[in-house]
Amino acid sequence: MELPLQKEGELHIRHMYENYRKLEHLYAYAGVQICPCELDEEKCALAFPFVEGESLETRISRHGKEKDFASLKKDYELLYQIIASAKGKKSFVETDAFCEVFGHPALKEGLAAAEISNIDMIPGNLLLDGEKVWVADYEWVFPFAVPIAFIYARSVFLQEAASALTKEEQEELYAIGGISMEEIPVYYHMEECFQEFAAGKGEPNALATFYGKLHRHNYPLSIWEKEKMMYRLCSPKQHRRRENSIMRTASAWMSRR
Repeated sequence: MELPLQKEGELHIRHMYENYRKLEHLYAYAGVQICPCELDEEKCALAFPFVEGESLETRISRHGKEKDFASLKKDYELLYQIIASAKGKKSFVETDAFCEVFGHPALKEGLAAAEISNIDMIPGNLLLDGEKVWVADYEWVFPFAVPIAFIYARSVFLQEAASALTKEEQEELYAIGGISMEEIPVYYHMEECFQEFAAGKGEPNALATFYGKLHRHNYPLSIWEKEKMMYRLCSPKQHRRRENSIMRTASAWMSRR
């Protein structure tokens, strides 16, 4: 059961229930089911049933440790097929509501987007149970269009196993979603804007601070993963120099925890 810690959290709880109702029939991919929830109006609490299955994140991590890139790539092909099966897709058009959350990114034209956008479609939120795929978390669902390419891209660059891959392997994963490496900095900036929106204006890395208090391993985007993903923005020599600098910065940051 999920309960609000403060009075302000009641609205968030109700929004999650509304998200469940919105997502029930969003994905056309066979076998996709939204993990159901029930709203207790009196307590303003959400009750979730126990759902069995292996998370896609666990599967991806296992294939990464086994150096089985072929299987890992199939995992991401499945993920993209599910994300891209959202109904009601149209060409993305920037709106004020979108800009409030994601800024004003320099996106290429013709990107597909659905009217309802669940940006929480990351591997850790999908449970695989035979032919069923459970969407277990839908906290961040927006009632406006967000490019499907961004939703898929963040499922790659927020995944530890993917960040450990070679440049060529990462390019193959992004190519599944029709994304070039030159576009990644744009999507990273969107992610930073979203994190600032979620945590509060003026605190772009506040989520890292929050997870640190929970003793969860995390690395702020601005000093860690961003540079590792921008392979094509510098020469191999420059990349090695940048990566060494990032490692020193990350080590110093971790030592202060």
